[in-house]
Amino acid sequence: MSAVPSPSDSCPHCALLTDGSVHPATGLGFGGYLCGRSADLSIASDSTAVCLRRFKATTAARLELQTLIWALREIPICAGELVVYTDSQTIVGLPSRRGRLERAEYRSRRGTLLKQHDLYREFYDLCDTRPFTIKKIPGHQPTTAKTGLASAFSLVDRATRRALRQAIPTDTDTKNNGA
Repeated sequence: MSAVPSPSDSCPHCALLTDGSVHPATGLGFGGYLCGRSADLSIASDSTAVCLRRFKATTAARLELQTLIWALREIPICAGELVVYTDSQTIVGLPSRRGRLERAEYRSRRGTLLKQHDLYREFYDLCDTRPFTIKKIPGHQPTTAKTGLASAFSLVDRATRRALRQAIPTDTDTKNNGA
């Protein structure tokens, strides 16, 4: 795991790129983030700068939220605007769903608590105490279509997938170990 990068206090625009990769059969996932000035991140090429964390008993949507909440709690406060870049439609849609979710007390139409209710509450608490905007970034683009922040986002994506691959034994590993 890398040290937390610290954005410059004078940066007018700080960027936080988050992504996650989960193994559905085991519920094991890795979340990762990269944080810094947008201009610096657009030329980032070192995946060791990506901060990684392991999450257990998770799903794809849950992991994306867990990763963003962890990153927001861990990174220093930016003097300028903080923009979160994610490929998660769940996260992108959360600000517009806030009123409805709070009115329904995080319950479905049938009255059961939503699976991610705890994370939704935590996310909205962070929205109130640490202002940021969220922008959707396309994930899994061809290399030729990537520019600036999309290339940096790809570093986060690759780092989380690599960490997950290393943590999940493959069928070949199992056969070679005689298990």
